[in-house]
Amino acid sequence: MYEGMKMLIAAIFGNRNVIWNVESMNISADNVRWIVTGVKPLVQEMKLFYRFVNLNGLRSICHPTSFPLKKLNIELDPRILNHEIVVNAEKLLLRAEMFIYETDYLHQLMEVLHPRVRFSRVAPIFFSELMDHWLAHGRPVGTSWSFQVGGSASGYINVLRENDEVIESDRRFHLSLHLPPLRYVEKRTHLKINKLIFKDNEITVNQTTYKLSIDRKYEIEKPPFSISGPINYDVDEFGCKTSTKYFMINGDVCMESSSNGIGDGFRRIRLSGKESGLTVTMRKKTECKSTLKLTVTSENGEQRIYASSKITKIYEGMKMLIAAIFGNRTVIWNVESMLISTGNVRWISSGEKPFVREMKLGCYHSVNLDSLRSICHPSSFPLKSLRFEMDNSILDHEILVNAENLIVASQSSTYGVYTDNHLHKISNLKVRLFSITEMSVVGLMDMWLEQGRPVGTSWSFEVDGSAEDEPIGYINTLRSIARSRENAQLIETDDRRQVKSIKLSMSPSSILSVSYGHPICHDHVNRRVTWKVKMEVLQR
Repeated sequence: MYEGMKMLIAAIFGNRNVIWNVESMNISADNVRWIVTGVKPLVQEMKLFYRFVNLNGLRSICHPTSFPLKKLNIELDPRILNHEIVVNAEKLLLRAEMFIYETDYLHQLMEVLHPRVRFSRVAPIFFSELMDHWLAHGRPVGTSWSFQVGGSASGYINVLRENDEVIESDRRFHLSLHLPPLRYVEKRTHLKINKLIFKDNEITVNQTTYKLSIDRKYEIEKPPFSISGPINYDVDEFGCKTSTKYFMINGDVCMESSSNGIGDGFRRIRLSGKESGLTVTMRKKTECKSTLKLTVTSENGEQRIYASSKITKIYEGMKMLIAAIFGNRTVIWNVESMLISTGNVRWISSGEKPFVREMKLGCYHSVNLDSLRSICHPSSFPLKSLRFEMDNSILDHEILVNAENLIVASQSSTYGVYTDNHLHKISNLKVRLFSITEMSVVGLMDMWLEQGRPVGTSWSFEVDGSAEDEPIGYINTLRSIARSRENAQLIETDDRRQVKSIKLSMSPSSILSVSYGHPICHDHVNRRVTWKVKMEVLQR
């Protein structure tokens, strides 16, 4: 076929000895089987259908007098926005069908100085952000850009009229999803956040929560095993819950270093070609209308709900939401405490990252601590505080070792997850452990007395127990240790009612101090309490 195309084009257009005119030329072939000899055409308008186009190829197709082009229609590609053919075109038409949600393209567009540009099917957030950018930086007289935006843009015009040069960000919402994008000028100001929480379908900024959900309604009849109504997770084309951990967009950060295989079963069944009757039933596809909803809940409990039928995936909505609020910032912004409990953080692809002081990580099977460097500004390290689920494989990781304060949790610590070996591998001076057993604490005391610890080490523990059983075993055990060890001389014991403590000699220059006070009741029915125990190495 390609040989036939070569012969056909050569027969029609080859060996011409005068310039021939083409008002409009559309090219969508991977390779243009072009003429070898003869005069090339004078082209007025050029339309290209490529994701990554080679603009230099146009000079091999068109007569030199075609440039500058009267009109150039191309797919949005930031790498060619400064190309001579693009810059000199009289009119520029940009399409963004595939990348209307990539906010890093917006950052590139802000640098385009072309006076006449038309955007086809562009994301509404582009329109609002470019308005702010032009107001802040100005544009030459005669600049005229037009946009094809879903919905009505009258809201933006009214805001401009009412606020003159100041546009309140909370009054301008994304036209398709009603996201509250921050103005370009606001992205240059210092931002301070006390609490920032990332979950699969919601984020919390201080006291305001942004939550995404999907409302699914079947037009005829809901198939078996399919899901309808409001849901807080993504589903596939058959209406079944699906994992989005493998759906990565530019800038996304994976928080798990390994997979435990969960969620891969249905994919393996489909690829094997052996499907059970249940699987065939699950794959019955029925028309369903999906609406993505954004619920914004303020500190006082007031809710605002916005809907979009254009975006129907939560992970895509999260990407847009995070990019609209935190993307393209030009200065470092502060986050006092960040909590991450999602498999993939739909993170920003451009702009400055936050300076984070305290990091809290959810219950991951195997957390990827290196991912924090993709989320936080480099100056965030060493972290002031790091909270994580007990994982023996990361106890010697640089980020963990250098954290000023370490907070360790374990879902199943009661059943022996905190082994003496695990605990001794932790070299941090300041550590807090939750739900640890009495025996683990006693074993750790014995190990410290035997192997030593630096002065300034201060660990605290929360020990679950019965309200009737005071953990006097600590004191009694230490007394026994003092009697059995020559270097563990008992210095003093305080058996006061409020606080009980004991101090033992560790070395000629250090002392081990263990103390605990009144318990905190957390289960009144079963009379279960939590004892707070503190163990420190003091200067003698």
